[in-house]
Amino acid sequence: SLLSDDLRSQYGKALALTEKSAMEGFKDFKLQTGGVDITVHKGDFFSFGTPKRTFDALWDRGSLVALAPSDRPEYVKICADALKKGGRILLVAIEHDPFKGGKLGPPYSVPL
Repeated sequence: SLLSDDLRSQYGKALALTEKSAMEGFKDFKLQTGGVDITVHKGDFFSFGTPKRTFDALWDRGSLVALAPSDRPEYVKICADALKKGGRILLVAIEHDPFKGGKLGPPYSVPL
């Protein structure tokens, strides 16, 4: 999959990657690097629902900028429900000049 290829290219031999079935409609990718165990859940974020557990961190690799601004409140609620108190989000986004012809996106602008 693209995710596993991307992770392998970024982490190389330091990455032990195992793909397995997880939550319904999701795939888990287990990483072990630097003595830390990491699980990446890949699936439809909006079908995540109320989490059965909370997480120390969330990694958003381009999701927020791909969402129409009208979908952001639901995205924020799911993130807030899924994070432990004091949890963090790593947001990976891009900076670009405005599109020609007034096209708004995606990727959409994320004002600071």
